[in-house]
Amino acid sequence: MSNSYCYWGHDTLTDIWVGEGRSSWVRWGLMDHRGSFFRLDYLGYPTERHVYLPMDLLELLYERFRQANPSGVTLDANDLFEAGLKNQGRFTEQEMDEMYDRREALFSINVERSEEGYPHVRSYLPELFEAATVRRLASDPWLDMSLLQRAEFLGPDRGGMRHDLWIDRSARWSMEWRAFCDQLTSIDWSPTNSWRESTLHSESRFY
Repeated sequence: MSNSYCYWGHDTLTDIWVGEGRSSWVRWGLMDHRGSFFRLDYLGYPTERHVYLPMDLLELLYERFRQANPSGVTLDANDLFEAGLKNQGRFTEQEMDEMYDRREALFSINVERSEEGYPHVRSYLPELFEAATVRRLASDPWLDMSLLQRAEFLGPDRGGMRHDLWIDRSARWSMEWRAFCDQLTSIDWSPTNSWRESTLHSESRFY
C-alpha cells in the first residue's frame, strides 16, 4: 500500500506535501522524507527540471510553517488529519468542501497552483523565488529528482544505485546518492543539459 505523507498546520489548516511511498514509512521523521520538489520552469528557469530543496531551504520552509501554526503541526499519512477534523466535529463535510473550493484551507501549499509559480509557498520561503536560488537549484545534480530516478533505474550493475536504500529514510539523503553525483562529468549532466541529453553522447555514462 502506498501512502501520501503531509505536514499539517493546526492553525492554517493547510499542509506541506513531503512524500509518497510505503506504509512502513509512517515511522519516519519529517526530515527522513524526501520533502518538497519544484518545477524550475514554473519559477522562471528556461527548461523543465524537477528539483528537491536542499537541506537548508527545506528546514527553513518547515520552521516558518511551524511558526505560522502556533497550535501545532502534525506529520500524517493519507489525510488522517482531515478525517480527525471531521471526527472532532470542528467542521462538517460540507464546510470542509467549501473551504477547499475557496482555497481557504485543506490543500498542500507546495502543490496547489504550482503551474502559476507556487503562490502559496511565497510567504513561507521567499528565497525560492530569487533568481540566484533558482540557479543554485538548477546547478546541483544532487537535487535533480529525475536524475535520482534514473540512477535507481540503472541499478549498480549498470553504474547506478542500489534499489534498497529506502529503508530508514529517502534515498536522496544517502551517501550513495551523493557519491553517484560526485562522479558525474559535465558530459553526463550539467545545469543546461540533463541526463536525457547526455544519452546521445558516446562518452556519457548514460549512453
